[in-house]
Amino acid sequence: MTFKGLKPILYGGREVWPLVEGGKGVAVSNHASSGAWAAAGGIGTVSAVNADFYDDQGNIIEQVYRGLTRRERHDELIEFGIRGAVEQIRRAYDIASGKGAININVLWEMGGAQQVLEGVLERTRGLVTGVTCGAGMPYKLAEIAARFNVNYLPIISSARAFRALWKRAYSKVSELMAAVVYEDPWLAGGHNGLSNAEDPRKPEDPYPRVKALRDTMRAEGIADSVPIVMAGGVWYLRDWEHWIDNPELGQIVFQYGTRPLLTQESPIPQAWKDHLRTLEEGDVLLHRFSPTGFYSSAVRNPFLRNLEERSARQIPYSKVEAGEHTARLDVGVGNKNFWVAPADLEREQKVDKLVAENLSLWQQEGLASDMAIESGYNTDQPIRERGWTHWHHLFNARQIQMLQCILRHGRTTNTWLASLGILNLQSKLCAWHNDGRKGGLQNVFSNQALNTLYNWGSRGLVD
Repeated sequence: MTFKGLKPILYGGREVWPLVEGGKGVAVSNHASSGAWAAAGGIGTVSAVNADFYDDQGNIIEQVYRGLTRRERHDELIEFGIRGAVEQIRRAYDIASGKGAININVLWEMGGAQQVLEGVLERTRGLVTGVTCGAGMPYKLAEIAARFNVNYLPIISSARAFRALWKRAYSKVSELMAAVVYEDPWLAGGHNGLSNAEDPRKPEDPYPRVKALRDTMRAEGIADSVPIVMAGGVWYLRDWEHWIDNPELGQIVFQYGTRPLLTQESPIPQAWKDHLRTLEEGDVLLHRFSPTGFYSSAVRNPFLRNLEERSARQIPYSKVEAGEHTARLDVGVGNKNFWVAPADLEREQKVDKLVAENLSLWQQEGLASDMAIESGYNTDQPIRERGWTHWHHLFNARQIQMLQCILRHGRTTNTWLASLGILNLQSKLCAWHNDGRKGGLQNVFSNQALNTLYNWGSRGLVD
């Protein structure tokens, strides 16, 4: 059986191959990769997320912020973003030499996204064929595209998300919607649109999801000639042959995200290209560690492994007995209770038992404090409020266990100094920040009092 092959599509007034280079920021999908992709007849994508710009010798100019206020630095960020994207687009357009098409990709959740996009389109009229945009719900994308007369290609991960965008905004500028990019939540790299209704541990077959998207588009009167761009998991086209010329799906275009990273034109370091070739199943992690709050797929490097290990040490809980949370913690006050999974409670009880059985020995070895808290104006507070009569009472079992492990491995000057830093962020006197910072922790000596807390903060050692 022979591969049925692809047919060119009409995009931006010219025939191009239905193959798209996926946009990858920061500064990964640059002019060299996107220009070469377009020169080969496809649709190259310049990332407009913190793109690089250059001096007269072609060297990357370091982006130095000189503003004194947050507003001034934000304005500088926007200007850097516009300047970099404009330069990348112009260079990509020159490389393409009138072939293929050049798109730009914008992360809607990035700072100043709308201002950057508008500034870029204003300075690159006639060079950009379309704008792809995701990582959020970019309702204003169609309005911006209409103002500059460019195509737009919304990035979504479900028929439900597309319907919401279409009903609210895109139906008003339907003539410029050149395609809909379906970014599969489990197969695509980078940020994706996995919702609370979907289980990150249970991948779904993309075919029914794309068919549901096409059905939604048809119900809204969108022609089958408006392509759905399949993004995620596309490596060999032969694996997707049954999608091509399939009347159930309509026109399908394929987007490559990871594979272009391995090309000669890709700007990433050779070490990364070599490493990507060695990846095995399980080496890519679908996680939620991104500061955007979105799920994201990335190579499991030591940094991500540390984050995984930290998450594994955290205990999920609920304020009511529900689901697997059937073990009650003995920390409630009044009518307030906290419930955890029995296995989590058992694990913590093992730590409590370990410390209780060994604390005296550790104190004799100098690995844990045995000093009493001397009476004084401030030191009477923990004695009076909690009955904490010795300094080790200011630490929970896990903190005592961790500190004795560190000291056991060496009592050098560096170890003692490091221990002081750890102690400052590892005790029952550490409070959570109350200024809205996610996970922010105040150190012990953030004030002069020894305030005992109902709910103290704690961070993992890797923090």
